[in-house]
Amino acid sequence: MNIRAALKRKALLITYVRQLRDRINLFLFDDLSFKVKKYHKTHGRTPNLENPQSYTEKMLWSSENYRDNRFVWYADKYLVREHVKRIIGEQFLIPLYDVVDNARQLDFEKYPNRFVLNATHGSNMVMLCNDKADFDEKKAKAVVKMWLRSNYYYSFREWHYKYIKPRVIVMQNIASPDGTPPWDYKFFCFNGKPVIVSLDLERFGNISKRNIYDMEWNQMKDIRVSRPQDFTKTYPKPQNFDLMKELAEKLSKEFEHVRVDFYNIDGKIYFGELTFLHAAAGVVGNITPWEFDLKLGEYYQLPPRNIEGWKYAGESSMNE
Repeated sequence: MNIRAALKRKALLITYVRQLRDRINLFLFDDLSFKVKKYHKTHGRTPNLENPQSYTEKMLWSSENYRDNRFVWYADKYLVREHVKRIIGEQFLIPLYDVVDNARQLDFEKYPNRFVLNATHGSNMVMLCNDKADFDEKKAKAVVKMWLRSNYYYSFREWHYKYIKPRVIVMQNIASPDGTPPWDYKFFCFNGKPVIVSLDLERFGNISKRNIYDMEWNQMKDIRVSRPQDFTKTYPKPQNFDLMKELAEKLSKEFEHVRVDFYNIDGKIYFGELTFLHAAAGVVGNITPWEFDLKLGEYYQLPPRNIEGWKYAGESSMNE
């Protein structure tokens, strides 16, 4: 067995072990117990779900007590494109080459020399092709096959992922020519109002960074949201920052809370995704200091509980 085959087998084994772990946890813990356990491990405290006050507590409460079918549709990286097209316009969408629900449907010959594979039904399932000459198509199909067999709900019990149809989209590669991914701007919005924005750097490196800014692009240096900030250099306010804020407002105005992500490359804005339960409802991403978690919680007006009697209506109802 050569080294490449050994590494591929190892990757498959790791995936199978993770899936087995998730299934065991599903047997051992109901959703709430699992998330409270994870929350305590991440934050070092038990969440107050009787009277949630902080941002992370309110997300966790929402994940257990509130259902909105739109979370299913708009967390789907394929279906959300129609919503974005309707609200802010198609010009902000990354061009799409293909969408498949079976790895055998991938036709690399018809794709350009550079492209991106991105699973629509989960997180961190992305593969960049910067040059077909160096791209392992067989490995890519094996990875896509694993993606399509997975249900991201089992990883962190975010209810809406349970109902998203597994698909993979093939998109334009907007990374730099050397393959460096673009910076990711994440607007944390409450009732249509962006409150903070994170700048995600080195997302595919060994140590990723996340700088936090207010809406005037002042870096909030005493804050940490899941990842450390980079204080080694000053990052300039991006071109069209005010337009990004305006677009975030339009995409978030229908929701008590949603994170709206964009890329901004030399002034060209691209939509990234909508995230309704940041860091899996706060269970895997620590926010420090605690006072800032509480401050964000003040912006979060929880919806009324509606989980009793709720039933998923299915994808078809989106067009009703």
